[in-house]
Amino acid sequence: MATFDKNALFDDDSEGEGLDAELQRVLDGFDSGHTGPVPQTARTEEQAFVALHSPREVFATSTTLESSISYLRSTLATFGFPDNLHLQSPTPQQVADSCNILYALLQQRQKDIEARKESQEQLARLGSNVHASELANERLQNRLAAKERELGVTLNKAKHIKEAYDSGMARLTAERDDLQRVVTDLSRRHVQFQHEIKRKEREFERLQDKLRDMLTEKKREAKANMEATTAILQGQTPAGKAVRKTDEAMYKAIVSAYEAKQKDLLAENRDMKAALHNLQAEHRRVVNRQTTQVKQLAAARHLVEEEFVAEMSRMDQEQLKAALSSKMAALKQRVNTLSHDGVPLEEVETEKERRLHDELKAAKAVMQDQEALVSASLAALALQQGGASSTELQRLDEDYKQRLQAVQRKLDEAQNTAETDKQAALTLLNKQMEQERQSLTRQIQEDQRKVAEAKQLLDRKKEQVERIAQEQRTKLQLEARQLETARREFENTQAAHQEALRKYAPGFGAGTFLASAVAKQAARDAEERNAQLSTQGDAYDARALEELSLNGREAEPVVMGAKKLASPLRH
Repeated sequence: MATFDKNALFDDDSEGEGLDAELQRVLDGFDSGHTGPVPQTARTEEQAFVALHSPREVFATSTTLESSISYLRSTLATFGFPDNLHLQSPTPQQVADSCNILYALLQQRQKDIEARKESQEQLARLGSNVHASELANERLQNRLAAKERELGVTLNKAKHIKEAYDSGMARLTAERDDLQRVVTDLSRRHVQFQHEIKRKEREFERLQDKLRDMLTEKKREAKANMEATTAILQGQTPAGKAVRKTDEAMYKAIVSAYEAKQKDLLAENRDMKAALHNLQAEHRRVVNRQTTQVKQLAAARHLVEEEFVAEMSRMDQEQLKAALSSKMAALKQRVNTLSHDGVPLEEVETEKERRLHDELKAAKAVMQDQEALVSASLAALALQQGGASSTELQRLDEDYKQRLQAVQRKLDEAQNTAETDKQAALTLLNKQMEQERQSLTRQIQEDQRKVAEAKQLLDRKKEQVERIAQEQRTKLQLEARQLETARREFENTQAAHQEALRKYAPGFGAGTFLASAVAKQAARDAEERNAQLSTQGDAYDARALEELSLNGREAEPVVMGAKKLASPLRH
């Protein structure tokens, strides 16, 4: 490419050098070239001329000088440049150099147009990328909101599960406390039964001692009677008639003593009957305390009532025997009915049936005890009215003792069974409580783990979205700062250009030289921008494209103003 010769425009070297220095200072701050629209006629003519002249060949020669000058004038006029080229120099080589310079200016203009098109395409692509980024950001924001809602639902569910677990634990704790209170009550009742049994044993021993004393006394009385009878029989002999009166007096004394003793025995018998009645009532209370179910024990309790026991002392022998016989028959019939209706223990399946079976056994035991008591009452009545012997009293004593032992064994068995059932129920309930607690604990731990995983996932998504949004904001802020910097630089450059036009426009040829210098500087800046665009990223491409468009639109009025200022000087 040929160099620009300022002497071709200025005759005075000092004036040309001063203007060149001032223009160089102005052009150093100039960042844009002329980017106005190219008419269709100029583009067609340019394409036709470029088709004839390849860029690698020399544009103007001495033979094609006229056609080259004509083309340059028409093209400069089309683009808004002055068309008064002073190329009629006596030296053809200088004229050719000027043509080459102008041709290089046009070539640079064409490159600027192509670069602007490429920059517009890149700007469109960047706009689509920004739109896609905004859509992705909005989509990620929606996903973040959905994940936050899911997290809230999961936390609410975990809260409800914890509340259910707490209520279940409270309910199981209350049931455990109730069972512990029941076990404590049973233990206390067992201790009470033990004390009552010991007290009854002591009373039974006292009655046994009293019975032995009574038997001993009866033996002594029988021996005394035998001796008295022998003495009476001996007194009927002739030898004893002398002492008959004395024997009769002694007999009367013995009879009186016997009658007094008989009265004492009757009183003692009444006392023993009252003691037996009290023992029977106490025994009934002890047995009935173990079996509190009403239906199975109502008929048995109805057979021996307190009123009947109280009326026993006012009945005669026949009425008492008939009443006791009817009670005995009813008891036997009831025992047989319960025996036929009984269910074996191995056939009992449920806990309720097992409990009813135990109550049925207790009712049978109570009725058997009552039957034994009725039998004992009959035996005592027969002994009282018929003068039972000591053998019958001993048998009654042994029978009562056996019955008492049987009742004690049944009480112990019932107590052991109740304690075993309560302990088994308590163990089963504790095991169920432990299983329920473990299940709830595992479920809560699983829910907490899921909540933690969901929270971590949401945190990662949130961090990713925030990072992308931060990058977008940083990128947009950088572009905004670059655009603001370019706008300020363009305003400064525009002000400098206007100042240069106002300063150099009055001189002859200054407008033409300024327009040429501005076009030359714009071509140089465009080449530098093309080199920078090929090495920098998308953000700088967008800024450069915007800069190029702004500078092109703003430089066109500057060049047109220079053209208008130079037109009067040309005439």
